[in-house]
Amino acid sequence: MLTTTFNQTIDLEYAEPRTSVFTLFFDCCTSQENNRLLWLAIALSFHGCVLTPITVLLVAITGIN
Repeated sequence: MLTTTFNQTIDLEYAEPRTSVFTLFFDCCTSQENNRLLWLAIALSFHGCVLTPITVLLVAITGIN
């Protein structure tokens, strides 16, 4: 008759659970709630002063139809 032996080991060290990237992002967003108008101003300035001129420059270089 065959017998099966299971040797189970229990890890006695406690490991901290890992936090996901989404949790870190949402925690950062929550902590910046009182600066929301500053972040809005930064986003609008970036769009108006960086993204729009780059787009216009690329359209002008490739030929305006």
